[in-house]
Amino acid sequence: MTIDYSKLSKHDFDVIITGQLIHYCLHLESEINNFLKDYFLHRSSEKRKSEFDEVVLFRDCISLHNKIDILKLLTKGYPLKVKKKESEILFSKIDEMKSLRNALTHGFAPFDDESEELKVVIEITNKAGKQKRIEITTENHEKIMNDFEKLIDDFSEWKENALK
Repeated sequence: MTIDYSKLSKHDFDVIITGQLIHYCLHLESEINNFLKDYFLHRSSEKRKSEFDEVVLFRDCISLHNKIDILKLLTKGYPLKVKKKESEILFSKIDEMKSLRNALTHGFAPFDDESEELKVVIEITNKAGKQKRIEITTENHEKIMNDFEKLIDDFSEWKENALK
């Protein structure tokens, strides 16, 4: 997606960044849901799969973080047809995406910046007390979003290989 940044306000840029990232996270979570459903209910009826969605996957107590943890557990000792190292690299990238999403949704964004530069700045402190500052600018925005698109494609390919 090519964006004409010259026509955007700082607020519009922030909305686009946040919206795109949430969109990609929802897409990735949908792919993870489909993998979990296919893994646990491979030969089940559509009714049973729908019930699994309702009772397990779509519950607000099962977060994206929980689903990623389940994926990681399945690669340790369960009969998936993927290489462990390949899975670890993929899950590391998923964790990075999740961290950025968490930063955008839970971090502190100083809106009192008077500059006209289009950028989103997020400051967050993790559970271990480590502070992190994230900047998304017109220079790195497209790369970040392209990386997320590639991550979703990589996960889809991983999913197909894991379920062979």
